[in-house]
Parts: sequence; structure tokens; C-alpha cells
Amino acid sequence: SQVVKQLLAQHANLQVPDAIVSDEAERLKKQAAEQQGEEAENLPDEIFRNAAERRVRSGLLLAEMARQNNIVVDGARVRKAIETVAETYEQPMEVVQMYYGNQQLLGGVESLVLEEQVVDWVVENAKVDEQSMTMKEVINAAANSGQAE
Repeated sequence: SQVVKQLLAQHANLQVPDAIVSDEAERLKKQAAEQQGEEAENLPDEIFRNAAERRVRSGLLLAEMARQNNIVVDGARVRKAIETVAETYEQPMEVVQMYYGNQQLLGGVESLVLEEQVVDWVVENAKVDEQSMTMKEVINAAANSGQAE
């Protein structure tokens, strides 16, 4: 989201533990191999390193914001997110049970929900400066923000 990109830009010099980045890069590589077949497994680790570092940095920033602002993961939102995924399967209750029975799956959903909650908090508490802009300025600003990725 735009909020997370802004946070990453503001904390670009944040040092992240290399071991965590390496673990995340390996996880991303395994995920790519599962989705795309063995070709991805033969790719060099460096390909996944930038994405892994971005994910680790954003995770650490969001976790710290949650801690500082007493934001805890909302169990009802987690349940709703799991149920939304489960609805796409023939046996939705089995999928729900699978998520709650697998700490890694549940943790992934909890992380996503906590990220949403932190973003919601930032948006609710953000100081908004209104500016008058021409359509050309809006288009240029949108084009420039897309290049930052």
C-alpha cells in the first residue's frame, strides 16, 4: 500500500538482520518454485534478496508501529479473512480448520491483518495537507510515485 511504501522510504537506512533476510529470500524462492516449477529453484538467491529485504523491513516497521501504538491483531478480522479464503473451496470448514491448525498459515494471515490495522491507524491519525493541483500535476505526481517502486 501507499502507506507502507511511504514508511519504507522514510526508513530506508534501517538495518535489518542478514539472517532474517536470508531466511525470507529462501522462503520466497521455495514459494516461487512451488508456483512455477523447478525453473525457479535454479534461480540465484540474489534475485529474491531485494524483495526479501523489503518484506523484512516493512514487517519490522509495522510490528514496531503496532507495538508503540498498542495495536494488537483483531481475532475477528483474522477469522473473517480466513473465511473469505475458505469460501472459494468446496469444503470451507476444512480450510478454516486447516488454517487454525497450522501456525505458519495462521501467522501469515495474522501478519496481513495486523498490517491492515496499522495502515488503518496511520490513515486515521495522519495529518492531511490539502493542496490545489491541476490535472497535469496530479498525473505527474502519480507517474513519479509509480517510478519509485
